[in-house]
Amino acid sequence: MQLNRPKNLTQAAGIAGLMVLCLSGCNQAASEAASGTSASSQSNAISGLSSYELVLATRPEKPELYYAHIKPFHELCALAAQQLKVPVKPFLTLPANFVVERRTIATDGRNRLDKTEGSGLGGSQPTLSPDSGCATELGKSSNAQMTSNGKRQDIAVASNGTTAASPIEILVDMPPAKPQDLSDYSIKKTVLGHPVRCLGAANPVITSQLLLEACIYDGPSNSTLRDEEGKAILVYSRQYLPVGNKGAPTVLVTEPVALSVGKPLDAALFKLREGAK
Repeated sequence: MQLNRPKNLTQAAGIAGLMVLCLSGCNQAASEAASGTSASSQSNAISGLSSYELVLATRPEKPELYYAHIKPFHELCALAAQQLKVPVKPFLTLPANFVVERRTIATDGRNRLDKTEGSGLGGSQPTLSPDSGCATELGKSSNAQMTSNGKRQDIAVASNGTTAASPIEILVDMPPAKPQDLSDYSIKKTVLGHPVRCLGAANPVITSQLLLEACIYDGPSNSTLRDEEGKAILVYSRQYLPVGNKGAPTVLVTEPVALSVGKPLDAALFKLREGAK
């Protein structure tokens, strides 16, 4: 007798991947919520650094809890596999240095790279299938957006190694962004050797549990790191997962594992793939 694989096994395994999608968006929302953009805030504006390379890594504080919500589904799958007389493979153990997402942002003042590399449950075989012994493995994918000499292109690499490059787009010059009031980032500290300014405990972003901590780079001469829209980049943050779920077992930490400012960058970082369709 052949057993049908419960539909919710694969669906449950996809939950973690969906949660990762919120990382950048939630951090951006927090940055916007904590920063005004009116013209009247010019006196508090922090200038943007024109050349830098930043690598952010997002990791669970307790890797053993990151996929704890999926483990019961693995046990259910194991029961089905045993009835099929298929040897059950153990549930994966995440390494202590497991990184959910690694994001590289680099700019020389004109050209820009924004690359995100994600890691999560997946792979060549269906996740939590009794036929495969309920195998669980980590798959990796990436997406890069490059801007070079007024042109933009997206390049995505799927977990199976397939690469897709979008057609090259000609950008239209946009007016400069209005300065942000970043005065709420008033708590100075050091993270992995880098100076930062953080939101205070009374800030609405913190009290609402949207983020537990949120910090921007505290550069020389009152400067910070900004994205292509002129918004300050959060270089350090902590948040519950699911976001805003106070007391959730998993806390994700995003921190600057590498940062260089004002140094020459390799032009290959911004090279587009000509001829892509």
